[in-house]
Amino acid sequence: TFTYSNTTSGHSLYTYGDIVIDGTFTHTGSYYVVCNGGTSSIYSTLSGSGSMNTLKMIVGYGRLAYYKLSSSIQIYDFSLANDIGTSVFDMNENDLTTYYCTIDGSTLFYQKAGVLRIEQTTAVIDDAAFIEGAGTTYFSKGTSWSSGNQTIPSITYYNLKVRTNNGYTATIGSGSTVTVTNDLTFTNISTAGGIATNSSNDIIVGNNLYIGNTGNALTLNLVNRLYRNSGSGVLTMGNVAAHTINITYASSTNFCIDGFGTPIFYG
Repeated sequence: TFTYSNTTSGHSLYTYGDIVIDGTFTHTGSYYVVCNGGTSSIYSTLSGSGSMNTLKMIVGYGRLAYYKLSSSIQIYDFSLANDIGTSVFDMNENDLTTYYCTIDGSTLFYQKAGVLRIEQTTAVIDDAAFIEGAGTTYFSKGTSWSSGNQTIPSITYYNLKVRTNNGYTATIGSGSTVTVTNDLTFTNISTAGGIATNSSNDIIVGNNLYIGNTGNALTLNLVNRLYRNSGSGVLTMGNVAAHTINITYASSTNFCIDGFGTPIFYG
C-alpha cells in the first residue's frame, strides 16, 4: 500500500520513468502525481494490476513526457498537459478508465484499439490531440464513481458508446457536430429511464446505429439530425417496450434520421 497525500501547491510527486502499481495506491489532496518520463524514441510505461481508483495523474508538466500503457488500468483523474510542448500518451491497445479526463491541445493522445471510459460530467478533450484509431470511447457516468448528467465533447470518435442511467441525461455534443466514423451505441445497463439528447448539434455516423439493444429502457431526444452522410448502415432499436425516440428537429429539406437503410424499431 502506498499513500500519497498533498494539499500544498507546488509540492507534487514527480516521477521520471516507468510506473508499476500492483498494490493499492491511495491518493488524497488536490495535487497530482506528475509523470515526466520517456523520450520520443523510448517511451516510459504505465501498468499494474493494483488499485488506482483514487490516483490523480498528469503526464508532462514542466517538460515533455512520453508514456504508454502496458496493461489496462483505472485512474481517477487523468490529464495530458501541454504547458511547454507536445507530450504524448499511447493507450497501446489497452483500456483506460477515468473519472476526470483532460487532453489538452497540442498534445497527442493515441487511443488505437483500446477502450477509453470516461465518467466526468464534462470531459475536456481537444479534437486535434485525440487520435482515435480503431478504439471505443465509452461515456459511462455512474459505473464506478458517481451517477449524474453528462456532456459528450464535440470531437471525432471511431466507436462512440453512450450509457444513460437512472433518469439522468447524456447530452451528445456541445454546440458543434459530433462525428462517429464507425458505430454509435446508446445503452442503459442500469435502472430504466436514462435519457440521451443532441440538443444543439448534428451527429454524423459512419457505420451503424444501435439504440438500447441490451439492458433497460432509454429515451433518445433528437433536436437536430442523426444521420449517415454516405453509404447505408444499420439502425436497430432493442426489443424493449418502453424505448422512446422523441423528434423535435424540423427541416424542409433534411430528414432527422437518415442513411440507415430500413430501420428496425421497437418500443
